[in-house]
Amino acid sequence: MRNLFLLTTSLLLTAITAPAQSIGLTGNGTETNPYLINDKDDLTTLASAVNNSTAEENAGAFSGTYFRLEANIDMDGVEFTPIGNDFQHTFGGIFDGNGKTLSNLSVSTGENGYAGLFGRVSETGIIKNLTIKDAEITTSGLCAGGVAGDCNGKISGCIVENVRITNTYQLTGGIAGLLKGTAENVTVSGYIEGAENSVGGIAGQNSSTISNAFCSAEVVSNATGYSCSVGGISGVCYLQDALITGCCFTGTVTAENDNLFCGGITGNLYKGRIEKSFNLGTCDGTEGYSVAIGGIAGRTDDGSIKDCYNSGRILLPYGSTTIGGIAGIVHDDESHTVISNCYNIGAIVFDDYFYDPSTQTIELFGTVSENAEISNVYFDKQMSAYNSTSDAGLPTSEMASASGLPGFTTGVWVFEEGMYPRLSGLEDSDAAIASAAAIMLAGEETIKSVSKDFALSDRAEWFVENDGELSKEGKGLRIDGFSTILNGEFASDIIVCKKGQYSRHTTINTANIPFEGDGTELSPYLVKTATDLITMAEATNLYGETYAGKYFRMTTDIDFQSATFDGISSDEFGSKPFAGIFDGDGHSIHNMEINKVAFDSDGNIDIWSSFGYGGLFGQLANGGVVRNLTIADDCKFTFHYLSGAVVGYNDGLIENCANHADIEAYSYNTGGITGNNLSNGIVRGCINTGNITASQWAVGGIAGSAEGIIECCMNTGTIESVTRGEDTGYALGGITGSLYAATLTDVVNAGTVKASAETGGITANGDTESSITNAVNYGMVYADDNTAGAIIGTYPEMKSVSNAIYDNSLQTITATADGDAKGAAGVPSANMGQATEGFNAGIWSSAENQYPYLSRFGNIEEATGAANAIILFAEGENSGNINTATRLGNATGLSWSLSGNGCFTIDGSTLTPVSKGEETLTAKCGKYVKEIRINTEKSAGINTAYSSKTAVKKEYFTATGIKAEYPQPGEFYIVSTTYNDGTTDTSKIIYQE
Repeated sequence: MRNLFLLTTSLLLTAITAPAQSIGLTGNGTETNPYLINDKDDLTTLASAVNNSTAEENAGAFSGTYFRLEANIDMDGVEFTPIGNDFQHTFGGIFDGNGKTLSNLSVSTGENGYAGLFGRVSETGIIKNLTIKDAEITTSGLCAGGVAGDCNGKISGCIVENVRITNTYQLTGGIAGLLKGTAENVTVSGYIEGAENSVGGIAGQNSSTISNAFCSAEVVSNATGYSCSVGGISGVCYLQDALITGCCFTGTVTAENDNLFCGGITGNLYKGRIEKSFNLGTCDGTEGYSVAIGGIAGRTDDGSIKDCYNSGRILLPYGSTTIGGIAGIVHDDESHTVISNCYNIGAIVFDDYFYDPSTQTIELFGTVSENAEISNVYFDKQMSAYNSTSDAGLPTSEMASASGLPGFTTGVWVFEEGMYPRLSGLEDSDAAIASAAAIMLAGEETIKSVSKDFALSDRAEWFVENDGELSKEGKGLRIDGFSTILNGEFASDIIVCKKGQYSRHTTINTANIPFEGDGTELSPYLVKTATDLITMAEATNLYGETYAGKYFRMTTDIDFQSATFDGISSDEFGSKPFAGIFDGDGHSIHNMEINKVAFDSDGNIDIWSSFGYGGLFGQLANGGVVRNLTIADDCKFTFHYLSGAVVGYNDGLIENCANHADIEAYSYNTGGITGNNLSNGIVRGCINTGNITASQWAVGGIAGSAEGIIECCMNTGTIESVTRGEDTGYALGGITGSLYAATLTDVVNAGTVKASAETGGITANGDTESSITNAVNYGMVYADDNTAGAIIGTYPEMKSVSNAIYDNSLQTITATADGDAKGAAGVPSANMGQATEGFNAGIWSSAENQYPYLSRFGNIEEATGAANAIILFAEGENSGNINTATRLGNATGLSWSLSGNGCFTIDGSTLTPVSKGEETLTAKCGKYVKEIRINTEKSAGINTAYSSKTAVKKEYFTATGIKAEYPQPGEFYIVSTTYNDGTTDTSKIIYQE
């Protein structure tokens, strides 16, 4: 703050009092016989007298002396020097404008001093009852204002009309640049621009009182320094004695550079107070970045806001969440910020990509200090486009009620049915009526999705804005008196509430809702056919519909029969995430085909015509839900990036969903359920049985990439790397390809995971901010470059791993590609049925001679088939070293088969090695298939005695002695085997994969 308010100390130096002398004006300067200003020459005479005075300290020139304007004066053609044009010369008299108008004032001071009709006004100075019209004031000096550059005295009853003020340095205001005195009953219109420090519609900086001020000006800051501010009434309301009360702003405040504080009443409230004021103007931060912007204050530091409201628009499209209907930043410095008895109904427009409506409430505040004292602060949740779940959100029927808002005081506020609360004393002004007349949507509908006719307050006029023109008919609705009738089209219309010259703008998105039902939890929209889903896709992709808060329920299985469908909320350029609640109600979707990949004439991927967000739902918003839904195995998916069978890009809740369809993944972040699970995303109770072929990275059975939470999920599908063109898949995981601050709890992988590099039974890559709890893997995991882990592939450092188990008889890899991991344990096949004793018995199902699985999937044959497909290896043996006859699972429906060179035989449920070599053992149980590479090092005539000798390393060489890093099936190799007792031997084989 020190740099922001350099002038505060320097301008406390004393001014000078003029000697009593005649200055060539009619009158004698007393209250009853004031000096009279009859023309522009008289005004120039006054300026010269003040600017050349040699007065004493502690008072301005002509302190106690009275002046009165006797006529309207046109200053056209005069380059006027301000009255009190530098620090040593200050006006201390009483100047009565007498209701007259001073027009066409032109002031240009360069870098010298202070700019305005008056440059500096001392503590004894009073300027009153004056209208300044069509003035142009330009400076690169310290302070610029329409009435005074720097005012320590009082300005009362003044109007600055159609002014143009430009200051490339320090403080700029419509009435005063720096106001340490008071301003009351003042009005400003025009254009006010400052390039540094603070800019305000009334004052650049006030450290005392501004009361009953009205500003409709365009106020602009293009300052480049940090902590500069711009506000509709004051740029910065500074220190404990600063007060703004009974004020209204209806113009536009614009922050044209980065790091500014921008507010409808003040840009920066630093220890000051704002009371009984409202904003109907627009706060625009679209040209800057990291702007703190609010309907009342951009930023507060230990200040107080009481009995205020915002109805104006707030615009901040670029990413920052320091935006709020009341304040962008609520900060505490030495004491507490106190905000009470305030509300917002103004429209907020910003980039909500990272917005979390469950924890943030930008309808009121952007960021809030934990020590702030906030009470009785509300917003109209039906007028919000952001679905914030705060209890401060109330329906219009409560906000615009004759009974008022809780905590609001009669006497301070006026309550009327169909009108939002207005401030007493201002309630009948046109600006107040325009700010408070209510739009009354039907039921619980919000401005994001309006499907029913609605009513309008009868206290104002209503229009639709079309290309800047006011009309009674828009794209999706028409206004008939005080009723609004929809035409059934998807459209976006701007409703204009108008009273006199003042207006309020609200964007209404109309929606064509052809579904049976009301879209509520008790009466959801009913989805009966593929056409219904296609309609939802068109609404979201073509018209930006989000269905926020709307409920949908499938009534039956739906068969697309190859109908064209690109997914709901799946257009990465035109759609926003689906924000409704979609309940499949246990039904399935059949024959749905989604293809997001295009190829050029040479058969290569055309990246400019291939798109992400593939899935039934391309994007799911925080607060959005998809549950109780099955994607059948006759569906087909060809995905590029950020894609999943159920949801491509998930920031909501996916619950109790299953995917049985195969997926071709041509790019990154693809999953059986979701492609990317974001920080707010939850995937719960889901299973994937579909196979995924991947030619790029971060691909998983449940999620391609995971933040957020994945719990109670299972994968049985094969996740396999393939080569397409120059791309080969890697970083594949049974549950997820990669983790970023994710939580995985109660998860199972039974699917095979194989890639050129970086594979994991649970996740391909670890993460120091992620945790895994109660995880089981009995799927096969392979990586060509030995970067495979039974639980985690590479980067095994995790925030925590606990109760992660894998079958260490099934294959010989460790928990991670780098070795064992704390919290992860390898368990022999024969003991896997008892390995989950510490797990939640209500979630897990386990039995002897069976792998554990999640009980919720007991009716899915791939899950039970995977659990039954177990090999009960003899103690000390594993798939890479089978020396004895071995028991195979024999559950009903389970079959076993061999492919290879006859090294093993199967007799019933017994696997017997007969000659040295490797084969593939295949388990099939219903739709579940598992291929296991098995090996025996024994020659023909093997007995069934247990041997503790185990192969720990194999190296393959060609006939010419060259080491083969990647042996090829069907080729001849010499194998060098190293055993756990240190011995080695060699053998000749035909390599079988």
